[in-house]
Amino acid sequence: HVFDQLAWAFYEGGMLCLDISTESVELLNTDTISILMPSIADLLHGEVGRVTLGLRPQKPPTFTLGAGTTDENGAILDPLITIRLEDLDLDFFVVVNDQPIRVMTLNTDLTLPLNLEVDDQGELVPVMGDLDDAFANLSVFNSDALSESPEQLAEAFPTVLALALPSLADGLGSFALPELGPFQFTVAEDGITAIDGNTFLALFGDLVPSTAPLTR
Repeated sequence: HVFDQLAWAFYEGGMLCLDISTESVELLNTDTISILMPSIADLLHGEVGRVTLGLRPQKPPTFTLGAGTTDENGAILDPLITIRLEDLDLDFFVVVNDQPIRVMTLNTDLTLPLNLEVDDQGELVPVMGDLDDAFANLSVFNSDALSESPEQLAEAFPTVLALALPSLADGLGSFALPELGPFQFTVAEDGITAIDGNTFLALFGDLVPSTAPLTR
């Protein structure tokens, strides 16, 4: 299965070892996190500091295809692609005295529902679905620097993680479709879906003359 090969390539190549920080998610800072774990304020002496969230997959992801349908409000009903990461470690780093320190590691099974939409430039853009049920089997370790118990931290942190995860889709950016000789492929409305029993991803649309200048 091509998606199995893609998942293994992502895992082996380290493409899923991502860092999400305050620079990309403004709310991901110690001021926000201290609402859930007040003891972090003691480490920073009450100052607001930068937070970095490091994703460290322990197993290759799995990809499941779906219809990619949405309701009248644009909410995803059946995701086009569901990405599942079992046994995912999430390292939380804060900067203390100009040095990054790891304050905890959270292990979880993560499920990400994704659709693909077409933007004004005709490029494919990943869109994240509802993340209310994104996290399962949470546990916390490496949290000796905090006074909260691992159980308290595991219960509180899905709220913070839901803030950070949409930036994963944003970080992927958009994908331009290649031109086919003198033609360009334009995706039809509702033209992205899975076919053949959800085993292949298909794009339906039209070939139109390309507006790019010809090269010699």
